Amino acid sequence: PAVPFRDVKASDWYYDDINIGYTTGYFNGTSKTTAAPRNSVTREQAAVLLGRNLVLDDEPGASIDFTDASKLSNYSRGLIRSAVTEGILSGYGDGSFRPKQSITRGQMAVLLVNAIGTPVSKSGTHALGAVFGNVTVSTSGVTLRDTTIAGNLYITGGLGLGNVTLENVTVLGKIVVCGAGESEKGENSVILRGVSAPSLILDNLANNTVSIRAEGSTKIDQTSIRTPSYVEDATDDSHGFTVIRVEGEAGTALTAAGNLKEIVTVSPNSAVTVAKGSVRVLTVDERAAGSSVAVLSGAAAKILNLDTGAAVTGRGDVEQLNVNAPGTKADMLPD
Repeated sequence: PAVPFRDVKASDWYYDDINIGYTTGYFNGTSKTTAAPRNSVTREQAAVLLGRNLVLDDEPGASIDFTDASKLSNYSRGLIRSAVTEGILSGYGDGSFRPKQSITRGQMAVLLVNAIGTPVSKSGTHALGAVFGNVTVSTSGVTLRDTTIAGNLYITGGLGLGNVTLENVTVLGKIVVCGAGESEKGENSVILRGVSAPSLILDNLANNTVSIRAEGSTKIDQTSIRTPSYVEDATDDSHGFTVIRVEGEAGTALTAAGNLKEIVTVSPNSAVTVAKGSVRVLTVDERAAGSSVAVLSGAAAKILNLDTGAAVTGRGDVEQLNVNAPGTKADMLPD
């Protein structure tokens, strides 16, 4: 779609990039109808643009230790707090941040290097060994193997619908998948094979579907679903996705398959579908009002907890159904 900004023309050299930023969701302009494309970028604006791209947590009203924190705009506080926590940016030696000051080219270069870390921008197989900071995969057709990452691993918006495979990869920070869509080959866009990380975040500013599969000795403690997702767990009982939480905006949908351990949804109006295989425990939290659960034919939910009224459909099996709130309608009787 065309950008809504009156000060950006289709003939301008920056039109395509502003259009991508606006359509993707990380560039909002200076108002609903202006982008101010020739203005300097302030330090807080630069932090916000980068933070949105990296899907950093935006904590409204976050407290920040800078001496001039009161000068931060409300829209920037949460992302700047997260960027500081992640080690992406810092203030000046006197303890200030100077959010309204224009960012210099040198400062922007440092910000990008801190955020991106080691870039993987070419298709093929890459073995990075030990990496101190972050790693960013920004292209399709990548196999990353035999790598230990002390920071975070980002699979970014540049990936499109391509495929990324991680083999024998350890991430001490978090894995953030914010660019992969549904695979053009009908396979999972991201395959985790022998991967370990404390947390995995599936997010997408454009709300495109992300598909991911865990195999072998992969072990992910916490998986956060913030965009429509297809998650497949092909591991045994002691590996795979330990806890999957649906915690995106209202209406977030998760389709799950394989040997699933625990799924919890806290998103209102969410839709959780067990397409094949089984889930050991599936919980609709009291915060997930208006949600639905579907257990398809041949699939099973061993324990289904409903802490708010929900619609349960499908021809699959439910062994134990715990109804803890009124307003539930279920198509099947539990075993």
